[in-house]
Amino acid sequence: MDPRTNYLKNTATDSKDDFVRLLSQVELFNKLPRALLERIFEYAKFVTLSHGDEPVRQGLFDQEVFLLIGGRLEVFIGPKTDEKMIDILEAPFTLFGERCILGQPRGASIRSAGEGLLLGLDLSSLPDLNDHLENPSEREPDEDYQQNLDMYLIFASVLIERLDRLVRDQYKLIHKIKGVRKTSSIWKHNVLMTRLFNQFASGGMEPELLKRQTWTRLTRWPQDPKLQAVLAEDLIDTRLLYHELIRMKALGIIEELDPLVYRLISRLADAAQFLPAYYEPLQVEKAMLPPLIPLSDCLSDLFFELQKSGILQKPLSISDFFDALMAGPLWSPAKLAAELAKKGHLSGVFGQAHLMLFFCGQLIEMVSRANRIIGDYVAHLANYHASPRQFQGHHGQELATEFQVFFKKLSDRPSSDQAPKPGGVNDLLAQFGM
Repeated sequence: MDPRTNYLKNTATDSKDDFVRLLSQVELFNKLPRALLERIFEYAKFVTLSHGDEPVRQGLFDQEVFLLIGGRLEVFIGPKTDEKMIDILEAPFTLFGERCILGQPRGASIRSAGEGLLLGLDLSSLPDLNDHLENPSEREPDEDYQQNLDMYLIFASVLIERLDRLVRDQYKLIHKIKGVRKTSSIWKHNVLMTRLFNQFASGGMEPELLKRQTWTRLTRWPQDPKLQAVLAEDLIDTRLLYHELIRMKALGIIEELDPLVYRLISRLADAAQFLPAYYEPLQVEKAMLPPLIPLSDCLSDLFFELQKSGILQKPLSISDFFDALMAGPLWSPAKLAAELAKKGHLSGVFGQAHLMLFFCGQLIEMVSRANRIIGDYVAHLANYHASPRQFQGHHGQELATEFQVFFKKLSDRPSSDQAPKPGGVNDLLAQFGM
């Protein structure tokens, strides 16, 4: 059966408003215009999963990205005979399968561990930007590419956040391999170091360690106005400080970032070891090894590849690139596109969409490289519990439940040619023509 018959526009025409209302509450989609949300409705479908189902299979081509509504997914790379599990997806509204926007085969297999529910989004309805780059004479009016831009901005935001996480996962895995051989006394110190590093990079450090006086004594800081402004606050925003250091490393202001961060975390550990909140065991070992793919190098590579891409209408300095990319403590592809368009580096909506397609392509390759490295390190560990994963939290769970209720209402409808059937995966598949 043609999978397009399962689109919500064919199976649940009168549910458009409810679907748009729910999707507009998802953080990834809440800034999209209603017209694009309605387009997503027309080319979206729910996908139910049984244990072992693979919504994404490495090496295959298709046009769908997926949004996880409920369940647990395991990510594998490599052939079936030698595959490695590199990640676990559990958080509601995790987006995956974005490689399809490049017209490339899937880079990993994703398998359901138990029953699950996905929302599949077919992107074939968007103008084919790749084809129009190769055939400029066939381009549509500039404004027709706004929906491409909106969607690519979502993917770019997801990818840069994922890359940031994978860089930290490398740190933890490398040190886990050495840490499992250490004595229990050293292990406790390793636990403290890892927790402090995670909190330094992503926020959440205990208030006792955030006071300005503590940080001014920790190390000799480079003389940079933006960095000094961060250090002048009464309570230090460690996530912003972390990204400022990455920016300075990428600009060449800091020659070696890793030793600086290691000294910083080591001295924080001396102050933190007496605080009860830091006694819980995590996993890492003391000696700081440099990450295999530093985020600063990835972002610098993005800039240099952008320079060579031919997208820019006029020269762009690396400093201006980082200023345009950074919005507060976060990397913002949306701000990058807007700033470069505003300053005349890009031409129209099509140029911004081209930039974000390029951005996604570069990030996808970097994420793939990080995943391969992580797979190699995971293979050295006896137990998969050390593999990187997204820990389930309460954030988004209530809205995910609303999506499940919405799906159940659709699936409970009687078919036009048969009586209502009781719930269950097989019955739901039948009612959706799968």
